Amino acid sequence: MCKKSFFNAVMIILSEESELSTTSLLGKQHCVELTDARSILISILYYDIGLNMIQISTLTGFSVSGVSYLLNRVKERFKQNLSYKVLYNKVKNRVSNEIVANA
Repeated sequence: MCKKSFFNAVMIILSEESELSTTSLLGKQHCVELTDARSILISILYYDIGLNMIQISTLTGFSVSGVSYLLNRVKERFKQNLSYKVLYNKVKNRVSNEIVANA
């Protein structure tokens, strides 16, 4: 799979699990649910898929500093929010299954 395919797969899965539209995930609105979902998107692309911050920035339209900020807050969000952790694990598992199925 290429970078764009990984990105699209993660976006679709995250959208389904979070019940947020893909448009809102990449939009400019700021609420806890959207920020958490964006953080999960970026975390999976960075830690699990292996994309770098510049690639993630290009795919999402977020600035590199915005990507860095969200990555730096992942551990804090895990400690503060159980639903964040549950959503992260659901998305991560589905993405892993999708990658294995398409390999």
